[in-house]
Parts: sequence; structure tokens; C-alpha cells
Amino acid sequence: MVKGSGHAWIVVPYYGSTERKLKVSWEIGAKVEGAKPPPRETSKVAATWVIQLKLTEEEKDKWKIGDPIPIGDLWGITVLGQDGTPPPIYPQVSAKSILQEVTVRVERDKVCGPISKGSVTIIKEGVLPGVGYFDSKTKQFIQVSPPYDPPAPNEIWLDQNGVGRGLFPKGFRYVFNAPTIMSPPENPAIYEVTPNNVDVPPTTEVVFDAKLTNVVILKVYVYTSQPGFLTTANVWLFKRKPDGSFPESPDITAGTQRVREGGQEYEVATIRNVQLDKQVDETYRAVYKVRVFVAKDIPHEPYEDLWTLYPTCEERRSVTIQIKMGQGPGGGQ
Repeated sequence: MVKGSGHAWIVVPYYGSTERKLKVSWEIGAKVEGAKPPPRETSKVAATWVIQLKLTEEEKDKWKIGDPIPIGDLWGITVLGQDGTPPPIYPQVSAKSILQEVTVRVERDKVCGPISKGSVTIIKEGVLPGVGYFDSKTKQFIQVSPPYDPPAPNEIWLDQNGVGRGLFPKGFRYVFNAPTIMSPPENPAIYEVTPNNVDVPPTTEVVFDAKLTNVVILKVYVYTSQPGFLTTANVWLFKRKPDGSFPESPDITAGTQRVREGGQEYEVATIRNVQLDKQVDETYRAVYKVRVFVAKDIPHEPYEDLWTLYPTCEERRSVTIQIKMGQGPGGGQ
């Protein structure tokens, strides 16, 4: 049989006479015992208990004491036989971890829809500084590793909102690697996330800032200079290079489709996952040379312009193609 116990180590400065010291310690001890104990899930028993003691100025003056000082917490186990007798000479027993729930949350600067799949991998880096005991003989602090059974999870899965939870042994430092976030094909949002180092305790929540780095959906509405006349068109995007030039071949090509919105018909090219470049100021943007031309053999003047695009869930642009009068529809062609 194994029993566990925790003890709060609290020091109370005493300024009175030696003769009254024992009596004062009894009286203070009675007040400490009567104080409401801290909740079981707390990471700092001594500190919490000191706060709940609530000594009055009259009590401190009466007892000649100062404010209580929380030194730390002591945890131990007692091993007994099945009937409460002393255990065998070599008992098979191991200490168990004190677990703390940690919530992982990905805060996206732009939410473009649910996350289809996501996870965070965790690495135990080592024991926290200050976990151990002070050796009175050597006058040195001895670091001792807390129990690590059950261990911390190697990975935490995130739900569609980017939230996950796991139980972690207290007394260690963990590295939470940058989450892997996957978006559904219809909303291919790409985020930049950085890793995070946390201590348990006191950490109960790990928040990752996720920065959108692309244009998730770009919709190009294509009109013509002749009212009411719609025709299929091709949309080409050329991404500007770091030296300011543009490639000879387009980086992105898309054709329009006839769609109906709000009772009206449009020719729309839908482009997903338009890539942007990271700038020196840590923001994302890109300049594209855009060329839009009619897919059919209709005399026209193609649309050409430069677009600066920034991270967004959906970008809508409208362009107008100039049909050459007298050569297009109704012009004898």
C-alpha cells in the first residue's frame, strides 16, 4: 500500500522573546491548520496557503511576527504492507507524476474556415530550476528530477478551432514545436507559426499566434466593354521576382466559369492559394502582373495591370476587357 502526502514549507519571522517562542508557534500552528487548504490542482501549495492565512495586524503585533514567507512544497510517499505493517526490505514501488492539464490554442489572425487537421509535437527539455532540495551539510542546492510516470504526451491533436489539451507532469520544461495546421482544399489557408518554450508549472495554456501568409481565394470577375455581353476568358498571373522583373511564363493560369450570384450571371475565375512573399518587416505581400484575355476568337484589347496582394481569406477583383467595336458580336463577325 502506498500513501502520498504534500507539505507546505512556510517560514514565519519571529521577533519576540525566546520564552514565548514555543507558545506562539503553537498558536500560529493552530491558525495554519484551520486555514482553508489550497485546491488539489494548485502548483504552489505554500504560496497559496500563505495567501489564505490572512493574518491581521493585531495578530502580528500580538505574536511579534512578520508576514509568513512561502519557502516551497515538500512531496513524499509512504510504503506499507497490505495490512499496514512495514513493507518488504525491497518494496516494488515508484512515485507517480503530479499532472497538470495544459491547453494548446492556435490564435489565427484571419480565420478562413475550420482546420481539417492539426497537431503540436512536444519535447521534454529538462527539469525546472529550483526543483530539488537544499543540502544543509554541503550548503548547496541539489536538483532532483520529479517523477515522470505517466509521461507527457509526444503530440497533441487540435480540433477544427485549433484547440487541444494534454496532461503534463509538473516540474519540467517543455518545448512546444510550431503546430502543423492543414486546411481543407476548398480553403487552403497557410499560416506561419513559431515554437514555444513553457514551464509546467506555472503554464496552463500555450497560445500560438498564427499569421496568414497567402491569399486563400482570389476571384476575378471579368466584364466586357459591351453591356450585357459575357464571354469566357483566361486569367494569367505573373509574380514579380526579387530583382523586380517578371517571368516570361505565367505562375498562375485560370479560366472563367459562368456563375449566378444575386440573380445575375457573371464570368468568374476562381484561384486558390495565391502565394505571397515575406518582407523585411515580417509582413507578407506580392506584386503580380495580371493579364486577362478573351478565350474565343473575338477581337479585343486584353486587360493588363499590376496588382499588390496581401494575406486575406478572399480577394475579389473586377476587370473589363475592351471589345473592338464593329468587329465583335453584332459587328458582322
